[in-house]
Amino acid sequence: HTPEATANLNDGVVYLRELAKSDLDRTLDWMSRSEIRTAIRIRGPATRESQEAWFERLQKTRDKVVYAICLTEDHQHVGNLSLDQIDPDDRNARFSIFIADEGARERGIGSRAMRLLMLDAFHNRGLAKIWCKTTAENQKVLDFYTKLGFQVEGNLRHHECIDGKFVDKILLGLLSTEWQDGPSTR
Repeated sequence: HTPEATANLNDGVVYLRELAKSDLDRTLDWMSRSEIRTAIRIRGPATRESQEAWFERLQKTRDKVVYAICLTEDHQHVGNLSLDQIDPDDRNARFSIFIADEGARERGIGSRAMRLLMLDAFHNRGLAKIWCKTTAENQKVLDFYTKLGFQVEGNLRHHECIDGKFVDKILLGLLSTEWQDGPSTR
């Protein structure tokens, strides 16, 4: 990704920048919180060494990018957003998002960050589709994605085992043709 491509990932309130090694202490702190570990399916303990090894792998891969979600006002890093399983042939990618800073939740920061990700995915990268999966019981998250235009594409029954209990996962997708030309129109 070029600096020019990421320069447009700013809506005046929120901006996305590629995750930096200097962010690892903060993300390690976030990964120690059980609700975040469960939400993004981190297994095993999060250690400084595991974070550094993950970051080194991230620097070498071409099918994943992780963005820091930052507030324009004070440059505070409040969460992460990623595209992974980026498939240049089929032109699709999976995404994930979390707002770790509790003070940044319920303020539209996640929606703003997602609109910037859509801009990156569809305009900058030329993807035809982005998709995700979420726990079927999490209506708040399902409402978040459908408000952004995502369509339910399927139900994966007993797809993951969380805390010893099997849960269904809902697949959601958004096509570039369904995206309304940018972050300011939804």
